[in-house]
Amino acid sequence: MPQSALAMETLRVLAWPGYADADLVTIFEQRHGVHVEVTLVDNDDVLREKMAADQGAHFDVIAANTAEMVHYIDSGLIQPIDTQNIPNLRKQLPRFRPLSTIPGITRAGRVYAIPYTYSEMGLIYDRRRFKTAPSRYADLWDPGTPARYCCSTAVRIISRWRHWHSDSIHSIFRPVPGSRY
Repeated sequence: MPQSALAMETLRVLAWPGYADADLVTIFEQRHGVHVEVTLVDNDDVLREKMAADQGAHFDVIAANTAEMVHYIDSGLIQPIDTQNIPNLRKQLPRFRPLSTIPGITRAGRVYAIPYTYSEMGLIYDRRRFKTAPSRYADLWDPGTPARYCCSTAVRIISRWRHWHSDSIHSIFRPVPGSRY
């Protein structure tokens, strides 16, 4: 006899769209006899707000990019994972297996995240405004940068295109108030 929905344990997931699709959630629920409650976020600020509320107590699992993991570890909002309790780690893609080589997911030999997916993040800039290409995102917010541009949603969309041409950048980016351009 199947468990009633009221008797089921609930796994509360905080994730980006595409990380906990309904078809996968249904399969997981059936396979493990649990109910999965998914809360979706569309940017890092919302993810941080939701995790800060009650010190993350509303979620059991989160999907966050590795760049954000430092914040969650430093804030004590996530706990280390005992990888011995995850036998399927041996089935992960080889590039995800040496966890200590993936920036942001380990600290002092303890694992705080298990890679699930990977995608490139593009660094988009206008070649007319920079004599030398920025080498990291932080360069775009450096006070010495000739022009600063706001790019939150645009970067998520554009980063999927590998060969974006910087001359098209002005049709999407808006100047940051107070910048010279």
